[in-house]
Amino acid sequence: MGYQDTFQRHELKYLLSPQQKSAVFAAMKGHMEGGRFQNSSISNIYFDTPDFLLIRHSLEKPIYKEKLRMRSYGIAKPDTMVFVELKKKYKSVVYKRRISLPLSQTENYLLRDGPGSLGRRGHTYSPSGVGLPPAPPDVSGGAGQMENQTGAASQIIREIDYFREFYQNLRPALFLSYQREAFSGIEEPDLRITFDENILWRREQLSLAYGPYGAPLLPPGSSLMEIKTPGAMPLWLSHTLSAHGIYKVSFSKYGKAYGEILKLQLSHGEDLRHVS
Repeated sequence: MGYQDTFQRHELKYLLSPQQKSAVFAAMKGHMEGGRFQNSSISNIYFDTPDFLLIRHSLEKPIYKEKLRMRSYGIAKPDTMVFVELKKKYKSVVYKRRISLPLSQTENYLLRDGPGSLGRRGHTYSPSGVGLPPAPPDVSGGAGQMENQTGAASQIIREIDYFREFYQNLRPALFLSYQREAFSGIEEPDLRITFDENILWRREQLSLAYGPYGAPLLPPGSSLMEIKTPGAMPLWLSHTLSAHGIYKVSFSKYGKAYGEILKLQLSHGEDLRHVS
């Protein structure tokens, strides 16, 4: 099963103690399975305006919000295939559109070239799934299949280009990395459950090539669980959450890191809007 370039699903988030995580793991037996990429190191570069317009808007909890990021699995080299992802949320439904490119081309496209450069300069891009290895369980499969991969990639590139033109002066704003354990449903393959730990963030060396390091985002031992499903949650899972006092939270890794940035700026008496 190859990489999927479009997603439409609900994403529910929960902050877990070690005891709660153990309880969920016990309940998952017989319902969920891992795979070859059950454990992954994921790195992201989030793009924003100099005054952090995108994340500020997101934290206002609007009906519609969107963000742009680069993502890699492991430390990326110039020829490593990475993702350019445009993630949108309308009400409670998440839509994710992405293409894959070598890191060197991705950085040229997003950091140096203008929108539309992929078509003009002959970059070789791939809709996720073309000539790539199997995906981790949390990013493979899911509802819907590509009918025309080349056409799908072209459409996604147009959407990314439009996003870049609409939000002027986008630049790398934040690095975020984490260790992820990912599982998919045995009888419900569209169901995904992921556990993120050792979430780190930084504002310097904003490239996927530098690897994961930075300040921790969560207390030691805490983990972020995400349940990703195109429909209703299975009963065994909802019963487990209720039995162990596990409740949904509104949580954004980027938003949480932005809050930490604000604290640092205020403690130093600086105006965040002047940070470049």
